[in-house]
Amino acid sequence: MEGKLVEAHIQTRSLSIYMPPSYNNSVRNYPVIYVQDGGSLFHSVLSELEELFSFGLVEEVMIVGIEPMDRLAEYTPWFSPSISSAFPPFKGEGREYLTFISQNIKPYIDRHFRTKTDRQHTGMMGVSLGGLISVYAMYEFADYFSKFGIISPSLWYPNILSFVQKNKVGKENRVFLYVGEEEGKRKNNIQREMVNNVLVANKIFLRKLSKDNYQFVLGKNADHQKKYFVHQFLNGVKWLYPK
Repeated sequence: MEGKLVEAHIQTRSLSIYMPPSYNNSVRNYPVIYVQDGGSLFHSVLSELEELFSFGLVEEVMIVGIEPMDRLAEYTPWFSPSISSAFPPFKGEGREYLTFISQNIKPYIDRHFRTKTDRQHTGMMGVSLGGLISVYAMYEFADYFSKFGIISPSLWYPNILSFVQKNKVGKENRVFLYVGEEEGKRKNNIQREMVNNVLVANKIFLRKLSKDNYQFVLGKNADHQKKYFVHQFLNGVKWLYPK
């Protein structure tokens, strides 16, 4: 890896901040992607990402991984009962979480690093529940973000499809959506509906988004595993930030 990773803290929140290879040798400003689940989605593929930079396939970007404090609370848009006796209910604190990103984390990053601060150059990516809250952000926090990498999102979550259907979303948003065709099939609860619900969301997005700014990928024989997530992270960045 030729770029640089640094750690920072905003109040009690840990951040993993990646600066691309040219950052320290230039004076220009960079787009930023805010990523759920800290560095778990991108740390292992930074060398591959830098190859894409070097081949001129992707615009150099900064990445800010945001470590969760309580995924079941922060990555859910509204309250919902637990789907398993092994886990607590979903608290639905997603709006508060996204407000903290837009009002605290993003201003900190924009003050301390050379960033392109406008929404046109600011993205968000997430996996699973992190993908769910990224979908919610696309609708509710459009003043701050315009590019969304939504990987294996938990669209089995109660009432999310009706929310996606009935609310307006910016047609100019650039969106990458992925799901593996085997995801959720071994579950015995509403998570079994993951792929079907993502396919429904895809149809909705095809109507609501510009076809030039939207890409959907269905992963062949792929289930809900990190090896697929990190690969699709790279594909998502390629789609969202082409050079």
